[in-house]
Amino acid sequence: MSEQAASRAATTFAQVLARIAEREADYIDLCSRIVQIPSENPPGDTTELADFLSGFLTAQGVEHQVLLPRPGNPIIVASTGRELGDGPHVILNGHLDVFPADDAALWSRPPFSGEVADGRLHGRGAADMKAGATASLVTFLLLHEIREQLQGRVSLTLVSDEETGGAWGAVWLLDNHPEYVGDALLNAEPTGPGTIWIGEKGISWLRVIAEGAAGHGATGRGANTITRLMEATLVARTVADIEGEAPHDVQVLLDAQALKPIFDSDEPVGDLLTRCSVNVGVISGGIKANVVPRYAEAEVDIRVPLGVTPEQVREEVIRRIAQAGITGVRVEPIMHETIPASVLAPNTPLVAQVQRHAATYAGVTPALELCPGATDARFWRTRGVPTVIYGPTSHGMAEPDEYIEIAEYLAVIRVHTATALELLGIRAE
Repeated sequence: MSEQAASRAATTFAQVLARIAEREADYIDLCSRIVQIPSENPPGDTTELADFLSGFLTAQGVEHQVLLPRPGNPIIVASTGRELGDGPHVILNGHLDVFPADDAALWSRPPFSGEVADGRLHGRGAADMKAGATASLVTFLLLHEIREQLQGRVSLTLVSDEETGGAWGAVWLLDNHPEYVGDALLNAEPTGPGTIWIGEKGISWLRVIAEGAAGHGATGRGANTITRLMEATLVARTVADIEGEAPHDVQVLLDAQALKPIFDSDEPVGDLLTRCSVNVGVISGGIKANVVPRYAEAEVDIRVPLGVTPEQVREEVIRRIAQAGITGVRVEPIMHETIPASVLAPNTPLVAQVQRHAATYAGVTPALELCPGATDARFWRTRGVPTVIYGPTSHGMAEPDEYIEIAEYLAVIRVHTATALELLGIRAE
C-alpha cells in the first residue's frame, strides 16, 4: 500500500470509529427496540423480529434477503463491498431467537421492556444475544457506508434456531448457501470484555430407546422398558470419565480457565472443558400407570472435549450398556446435534487483531478461552473458517432480570468494527 493510500485508509478508519461515538444514542435505542420484540425459543418463531429488521434495513437503503428454511425461522442475509472472490470475505453472525422468559412475575420489570436505566439495557435476550446481534448489524451498516473503499466483502447473517441447535438456522444457511461460509467470522455472543472464545466442545446428542411387550400392570414385577431405560441412562452418565487431549498451547489456556467461574455463577469451570459432560435432558414413556410400557426413550446431551470424537463417545455408551447386561435397548445419534469439538489456533492473526482492538476500545486485553456451552460459530469453525467470539458480559442469561452493560455493548461495536475494517484493508495506521 502506498503512503498516500495508507494515509487515506487511516483517515477512513478514524472517521468510521468517530461515527460510533456520534450515534451512540441511536445504537442504544435500536438494541432496546430489538429486545422489545419477543422471539422466545421455544416456540422459536422469529417472524415479527425479522420483519422489523428487514424493514429497518430497507429504510437504511440496504439490499438484503429474507430466507425461509421453514415457517417461523427466517434468516436475514446481506452483503456489501466487492464481488465474491475479490478479496477476503468477512462474516458477521448473530441469532434472533432467545431463551423463554418464563413467568413474568419473577422479573423486576417486564421481560421484554428493553428498558435503559443506570447504564444497563434490560430484557430477555439482551445478553443472549440481541446486544451482540445488534452490534453485528451496526458493524455491517458502518462498513456499508464505505463499501467502495473495502478491499473485500462483508456479509451479515442473522439466523433463527440457535437455541435449539441451529438445524434450521446456521446449519441450513451453510448447507444451502455456501457463499456465506466466508474467510473469517466475527460473532458477539456474550463473553465479557476480558474474554475471547476461540473454540468449544463437540456435541453428541443421543436417543436411548428401550422397547418391549405391553401388558397389564398387575402382572408386572418391576422390570420393563422404563426401568431398563433408567438403568441405561445411568450407565450413559459414566462416560463423564472420558478425558480429551488438547494441543499444548490450548491446554495452557484450559488450565487457566479451569480456575474461573462458569458464565456468571460461583462454580469454577474445573475439568468441564477437558472431560465429557452428560445431561439426561428428556425422558418419556408409558401410557398409563397400570399398563406395562411398551416403549420408552431418553435424549442425552453429551459434550465432547478436544481429542475425542462424538462417534467414539457413542460407541463407548453402547459398549458400556452391553457390558452392564442391559438388553432391549438401542442408542441412536441425533444427527443435527452431532459435531466435533473445534478450536482456532491461539496464534491465528484474527485472534491478535481482536485482542489489540479490545485493548484499545474496551480497555482490556482479553484472555483466550473455550466456550462452556455451544454457539453457531462452531458451524463455521468446523468448516475451517477462522472464527472469534467477542461480546458483552452476560448478566442473568436464561434467568429473570437479564441485562447487559451499555458501555460494554458500545465497546463491542467498536471492537468488531475496527477488526472488520482491518480485515478489509482499512487500517488505523
